Amino acid sequence: MATTDSRMIREVAKSMDERRIMLESFKNNIRPVRSKVRRANSSSRIGKKMITVGLVLTLGTPDPFTDLAGWPLLVAGLVADRVYSHVGVKDAYQEVNRLMRELPDLRKL
Repeated sequence: MATTDSRMIREVAKSMDERRIMLESFKNNIRPVRSKVRRANSSSRIGKKMITVGLVLTLGTPDPFTDLAGWPLLVAGLVADRVYSHVGVKDAYQEVNRLMRELPDLRKL
């Protein structure tokens, strides 16, 4: 009886160790993919970053020479923010879901 219990405990421990190794391998393999998915889901707003840097240069420092770089950067950021599209994967997913909800209404027309 004791040998069957110890054998079962060893088998469970071996199974748990195999599962741990598999999960660690999965975690190491998924790490690069996760960063790429995050990057695809979030749209980078270069205009917002330029506006922030321009404001910091203009308002954040008492040196008058930084205004020469701050104002053009601020204006360029405002222009880029209006021109650049901020659509990402998340927006497309939401739009497809909205269209699928409205599709039955369109069929009635």
